Amino acid sequence: DEEVVPETEVYGIDSFVYRQRAPFHPLRLMRFLTQHFIVKMVSYSDDELESEDEEEDDNENGNNGDAMGIEAATVAGEVKISAEAIGVPSAAQQQGSRKRPMTEKEQFEWNNREEECTRRQKRLRESFGNVLRSKGYMWIAGRDQFVGEWSQAGAVGDISCGGYWYCTAPKEEWPEEGTEPYEMLMADFAGEEIGDRRQEIVFIGQNISKDKLTAALDACLLKREDVRLRGRSSGSEEHGWKFGVDYLKDEFPSWDN
Repeated sequence: DEEVVPETEVYGIDSFVYRQRAPFHPLRLMRFLTQHFIVKMVSYSDDELESEDEEEDDNENGNNGDAMGIEAATVAGEVKISAEAIGVPSAAQQQGSRKRPMTEKEQFEWNNREEECTRRQKRLRESFGNVLRSKGYMWIAGRDQFVGEWSQAGAVGDISCGGYWYCTAPKEEWPEEGTEPYEMLMADFAGEEIGDRRQEIVFIGQNISKDKLTAALDACLLKREDVRLRGRSSGSEEHGWKFGVDYLKDEFPSWDN
């Protein structure tokens, strides 16, 4: 029988997961995102978060341990988005699907957006390799109860709120003890203080420089010095300084209106 070569090998697709247990500094994270992506962001009210939580399946609540189901086992499926991710127009775009011609202003704005996407994607590729797709959960300083959701394809990054960390929810809302969902949840915990708060982002692409990307993301994390500079004691506990840092400049939309 002819040996079937996985698409991941044919296209040189690889992946890795960035993990940390400290929050991102909001301004440093925003700077990283806007340097490399066209960023879309959504704000949420508490009512909207509760409504979304009710609609989500237990395995899709932002806390189920395997980083969004796009680990290496499913990377092959991501090859399908590679053409779009590297800027090749879709068939509809090539044929022109608009019902009316663009105005001069619309064409100018469209061209500017395309050029900016190209610039940012080039910067991303030159810095870290060809990152086709990334997706995951993040913790932003000052938003200790909220799960941040990170999703990127090509030059477009989407940042939103994915609900609440389980460690901030009443235990009666947790999976039943002794069940598989409970064991998966416990695997996400790093002690009572940190709980399941974390950075866990899967990156998929070609020739990704894992060390450089890890270093760049580590540079976006909150540091003890950030807390001390504002006159707040970092404390003697290992993790206590990471919480309640809600006085930093934060350009992300509100998640708790």
